[in-house]
Amino acid sequence: MREAAPGDAEELARMNVHLRADERMDNEMTDAEVLNRMRSMLASPYIGLLFSVAGETAGYTLTDPSRNPPYLRQLYVEERFRRTGLGKRMLEMTADRFGAKTLDLEVMVWNDGAREFYRALGCRERYVGLRYSRNY
Repeated sequence: MREAAPGDAEELARMNVHLRADERMDNEMTDAEVLNRMRSMLASPYIGLLFSVAGETAGYTLTDPSRNPPYLRQLYVEERFRRTGLGKRMLEMTADRFGAKTLDLEVMVWNDGAREFYRALGCRERYVGLRYSRNY
């Protein structure tokens, strides 16, 4: 594991595009918009951590450690490394990196795979987020 530098924004954005597809995100963004957002996040309180297996990038986390508890905004594992225990290890290592016993995170309500993954790791639901939209 290593902390992401500004020069890692393209690699993180590439993985984030895949994460967004996995999550079936409902707010469309171009690849350029994802890259710009990732650059701005790395320049903010968010800290990216890159995880490797045998010298190959296997995934990342993006966390805001300024919140209490730290807020895990993104966790992504490359498809070929899934179901190996890496995601659990990434979650644990991220918590360790910030000296946290607890992390807050959000999962889209329709993302059953992620909800099952986090529940299997002992996460429990604390709130329900809602969105109101006016259609004009």
